[in-house]
Amino acid sequence: MLEKLAEVRRVLKRPLTLAEKILYSHIIDPKASLSGGGKIRGETYLQLRPERVAMQDASAQYVVATRLRF
Repeated sequence: MLEKLAEVRRVLKRPLTLAEKILYSHIIDPKASLSGGGKIRGETYLQLRPERVAMQDASAQYVVATRLRF
């Protein structure tokens, strides 16, 4: 994870916020996803590989899926 964040810092050439560290630690290929200089909102799709996903169904029960394979 630390190596991936170091690569993201090299691509973006700036310090990262806590939210960016959390998000970018799950990115698949930082160079391909962030090659536009970090312009993400409304312009870029990030390819992420999360370890866990929490979802809520209609009965308000939470389900946590772990080790997702895409």
